[in-house]
Amino acid sequence: VSEFIGTRTATVAKDFDALNGDLSKVLSNDPTTVDPKSGTRNNFLRGINRRLDLTIARFNALRSDPQLLEQRDMLATRAAKTQFKDASGGGFACPDIQLQTALRGAVKAIDGLPLIEKTDIAAVEGAEAIVEAFRRLTTTAIGILSFKLPPSPDELRALQKRAISTAQNGALPQASALAEEPGLGSRDYIPLFIAIFVDFCILLVSVNRPINRFQMLVSLARDAREGPMAELLGRFHGTHQTGLAEEFEIFQHVVFDFLGDYYAAIPLSAKRSDARYLANLFVSLEGKGIVDRALLPPVFVFRRKLEKQGSQFAGESLFRLYRFRRGAWSKLVLDAVLGSGAPGAQADADGLNGASPHGPSDEAAAPPPAGQYTPPALPRPSGRPGNGGGNGGAV
Repeated sequence: VSEFIGTRTATVAKDFDALNGDLSKVLSNDPTTVDPKSGTRNNFLRGINRRLDLTIARFNALRSDPQLLEQRDMLATRAAKTQFKDASGGGFACPDIQLQTALRGAVKAIDGLPLIEKTDIAAVEGAEAIVEAFRRLTTTAIGILSFKLPPSPDELRALQKRAISTAQNGALPQASALAEEPGLGSRDYIPLFIAIFVDFCILLVSVNRPINRFQMLVSLARDAREGPMAELLGRFHGTHQTGLAEEFEIFQHVVFDFLGDYYAAIPLSAKRSDARYLANLFVSLEGKGIVDRALLPPVFVFRRKLEKQGSQFAGESLFRLYRFRRGAWSKLVLDAVLGSGAPGAQADADGLNGASPHGPSDEAAAPPPAGQYTPPALPRPSGRPGNGGGNGGAV
């Protein structure tokens, strides 16, 4: 049994000696610890971690080995024994203070074997140094938020050395010094700056990366051609080419924009048919949620706006001012565009103006049957002396 325990003890001692040799190489910057491929000592440090785990496992197994504990009990019993029996059945006393002291020291040494917890040697060179630097940066940020900065790696190592010295003197070490995570140290700023610089360069490269702009233009053109706005704009163009521009020309002379709202300045002139038409039309729209009478802007303001947009009614002396409710004017224009672009709408518009969609024919020129009402054509602004002709564009 003693030989078995001695063999295991010698194995553990040999492992510790090997670890001391490897750690001495690390501390002395031995070139044999550097990996020629990566230029770092990470592989060597990982090898030390594996040997350290094996050594700790062997030591803890030896500490709790039943045979060692049996030897410990035997030594404790022998240290306490002072009476012995002889061959004749009698006994004699043989106290040996020196032997008892040695045996009790061996028992105390076995009882004092510590339980070594597994630890890792951080391999923080190369890319791992950047990862470790960011981890320590996170720890430091958390410490700042909690108003308690963590110690730097150098300060933490000093605390751990003091804790080990305290344990060797028989006192209990501080557990916080052995388990605390380090914060940023002086050696962490270089990998942090390198990482930030590389990320910034990658961002610049990705932003300025050349792209196929023509392919993007083709895709945008295809999406625009096949999108819903293509149909709307095509119908808008078609309706303006087929007469809607002339029908809306009269509104171009009275509708204006003021502070984000649309207004209509309706001239009150009994001598002009287009003015009478507009006055009657807007009176019929009152109370329908489309227009409301307005007092502002003042006459000189909207008269100047009418003059700037070339309105034939700018010289009239009397107006009635209406304000379109929010979205009413744009919806009126949109409904007119889409409605006139619908099947049959153009034929109806031409019928209102006395024209056939297929051109002039005898049938179209024939008078309507008796009793059938034919709506009149929409009036167009008539020129007045001094005001010029009606050349306003479409709304």
